[in-house]
Amino acid sequence: MHEYPITQSIVQISNEEALKHGAKKITEIRLKIGELSGLVPESLQIYFDMISEGTLAEGAKLIVEKIHIKFRCN
Repeated sequence: MHEYPITQSIVQISNEEALKHGAKKITEIRLKIGELSGLVPESLQIYFDMISEGTLAEGAKLIVEKIHIKFRCN
């Protein structure tokens, strides 16, 4: 359920940046998310579709790249 406030921020930041640069529409947003974040890409897209209604990001596709974990022992 923590995807909801994160998605709100994604929509807000995306719209602010689009307006700042004179964009008329956002068609896709690319995200890099760490494996340990606990975020579910499908949930992000569902919330995004709801939250982005009536904004420049309405109808945009979220493209999520999972970042693999790297551990290093000293």
